[in-house]
Amino acid sequence: MKASFTVFNSKKIRYYTEGHASHCVVLLHGFLESSLIWEDFSAVFSKSYKVICVDLAGHGESESLAEVNSMNLMADAVVSVLREEKVKSAIVLGHSMGGYVALALADRYSEFCKGIVLLNSTVFADSEEKKADRLRAIRVLEMNPRVFISEAIPNLFAKQNLHLFIEEIELIKKLALLTSTQGAAACLRGMREREDKRSVLSKGRFPVMVLAGKYDNVVPEEKSKEMFESGTRVQGVILTNSGHMSFIEERDACIHHLSDFFKEVFSIPDNR
Repeated sequence: MKASFTVFNSKKIRYYTEGHASHCVVLLHGFLESSLIWEDFSAVFSKSYKVICVDLAGHGESESLAEVNSMNLMADAVVSVLREEKVKSAIVLGHSMGGYVALALADRYSEFCKGIVLLNSTVFADSEEKKADRLRAIRVLEMNPRVFISEAIPNLFAKQNLHLFIEEIELIKKLALLTSTQGAAACLRGMREREDKRSVLSKGRFPVMVLAGKYDNVVPEEKSKEMFESGTRVQGVILTNSGHMSFIEERDACIHHLSDFFKEVFSIPDNR
């Protein structure tokens, strides 16, 4: 992947590109991750598409944008990358927090959106209980980032898979430790304040794929199935042997479903 950067609101945004095709796929990572998680996926999809991977605010080599890195603000930054790369429309895929950003982008900049993929992500806003959990997470993170990361990352995997992905878990921990505490806390505040985005699915302006893990502790299976019924252009898949990290736990299955979705979407004339 080729590294580049743009400036948005006087802040540096790092992104990576691979491939030179006319059709574009944007990959957005989740909380405490970076664009480096997409190296395998970029290598596969860049054979057919231009792939852009963006380090979201406060993650990877991108600077934090504000005290609250709202999903709308991060979507604005992603669109600045698309403009920098002269991309007129793309399929936007987001893992977890990246999915929240993809939804904000689709809602605010539908002209840039050919389709979206929510990978282990959700359209639903935080419940009051979840909002309280976010505040507790900020306190723990600010007190001891290493302890927070050490406990949080393994819980994202299905229990039966923990012994299978020991190296991957350690690598994700190392990537997470590179995330600034300030940037991570700002993103937790942004996720806490995000709005319900069910209307993005129900309006049916473009195709949507929801890829969910059966053992996901962050996005319960029943919530994912509820999203499947939220719009006529929504496709839903339950991956039966993964938790919240399906792109690692069921990599090949994810690539298979995404490949089919990308081919389908890019063959649809855009008559909006």
